[in-house]
Amino acid sequence: AAILQQLREEGVADMNKELTWPILPQRIAVISSPSAAGYGDFMNQIQNNSYGYKIYTVLFPAAMQGDQTEQSIIHALDRINRHEELFDGVVIIRGGGATSDLNSFDSYPLAVNVAQFPLPVITGIGHERDDTVIDMVANTRVKTPTAAAEWIIARMHEADTYAVNLSHTISSEVRNRIDREKQTIQRTASTLPLLIERLILGEKHKTGLLTQQIKLALRAVIDSERNKLDHTEKTVRLLSPQSLLERGYSLTLHDNRVVKSVAELSPGDTIETIFADGKTTSRIEKNRTFENKIKNIYG
Repeated sequence: AAILQQLREEGVADMNKELTWPILPQRIAVISSPSAAGYGDFMNQIQNNSYGYKIYTVLFPAAMQGDQTEQSIIHALDRINRHEELFDGVVIIRGGGATSDLNSFDSYPLAVNVAQFPLPVITGIGHERDDTVIDMVANTRVKTPTAAAEWIIARMHEADTYAVNLSHTISSEVRNRIDREKQTIQRTASTLPLLIERLILGEKHKTGLLTQQIKLALRAVIDSERNKLDHTEKTVRLLSPQSLLERGYSLTLHDNRVVKSVAELSPGDTIETIFADGKTTSRIEKNRTFENKIKNIYG
């Protein structure tokens, strides 16, 4: 109790308990006596587990009873600590024995080493009713070496079961997602013809409106050009010689050329006078009366 109180006051009593084991604790450093029956039980359970899990162990030999127990285990912990990255956790196990043999596991130096060890520690000292100080500061305490092996196997099986369940869950979710996507595709496929039909009808309607607009525009252009032609036709008609003749004017030709002045004519010339309703031929005579008539005609 005094040792535990000292460890609590130093703030290290629960340090190892606060460490988390890996999901798959496959690399285990074992501190035990190679000849201990408990070590044999532990290895038999690990190597012949019913699930066939592969668990790698490395033995760090140590005296598990007698005066050398404390320093021997601390030395083994130091060796493991130098290769910390190679292991997932530490198991300290021994077989049965007299209760007096547990005194070495109640020492402060050993307890403070276990409490502050950077890897989680399992203790399986081999006594059902007796708890040692290192049992109380270790991450996990079991009664026997066989129980320590079963704890590791059980954790492996827990992870294995979780992985299997997760695999089933993922497979189920994937199947459900595929089914949902299939339904979405089917719904889209069933509505696609209607959508295409609506799109085609919409485009036909747009095309019809555009055609109508083009027709109206062309009709407007044609009407405008027709009006222009009518106006031009009226203008041409008003300015044509025939229109002038119909208004009472006449046209005089000499040698198929228009006579614009009396000075262009000489006695004896034959002229042609064109009226609106016909034409007549005349000869120029040299007399004043005729000249006067010509002058009267042409002003």
